[in-house]
Amino acid sequence: SRGSAAGRGSPASRVPCTAPAVMATSGRAHLRRIAMPYAGVPANVRYNNPAAAYPRAADNKYGILGYGVLKSGQGTHKIGRFPSPVHGAAANFDLFAAKYTGMTAYAAVRKWRGNAGRGERTVVPRGYDPNMRITPQFLNDRARAVDFFKKMALHESPNFRGMSDQDWNNAWRMWRRANP
Repeated sequence: SRGSAAGRGSPASRVPCTAPAVMATSGRAHLRRIAMPYAGVPANVRYNNPAAAYPRAADNKYGILGYGVLKSGQGTHKIGRFPSPVHGAAANFDLFAAKYTGMTAYAAVRKWRGNAGRGERTVVPRGYDPNMRITPQFLNDRARAVDFFKKMALHESPNFRGMSDQDWNNAWRMWRRANP
C-alpha cells in the first residue's frame, strides 16, 4: 500500500531517525539580510536551501539564519539561508505542505519555480503525472515526497549534489517532527 509511510509500525517508522534537531531561531531571523559570495556555487547550495525558496516567518522553526538577494533578468528575488541543507529541505517540505497542497503537480511546480510569466516551460519531475494532486497522503509518503523534492532541487541547479539520500530522508523526518 502507498499510504502514509510514517504510520505506527510501518517500515519507515522503524528506520532510526538521525535527523539533526530542529533549531528554532528568533521570530525575526528570516528578516536578516546575509550576503553569500557567488564563487561559482549555485544559490541553492550557497544558502543551504535546495529548492531556493523565499524566506518566511515559519522558517524560524528550521533555524533560518537570514536571507540573500539574487539578481536575474526577471529582477531580484530573496532566498532563505539555513544552517545546513537538511534544515533548508525540511523548510522546503513545510512550505510545500502549507501552500501547495491541493494543487496539481503541474500548477505546484509552475508556482514554485515562478516561471508562469517568464515564458519558461514548466517541467514536472520525471515519473509524476502533471495532473496528480499534491495531497497530505503524498507528502506523508516519505519515499515519494523525497523523490519528488530531489528532482525539484535538480530544476534549481541541474548539477545539484548537495545532499545524500540520508540527508533527504532526515530532512523529511525533521519536517514531520516539527509538524506532528
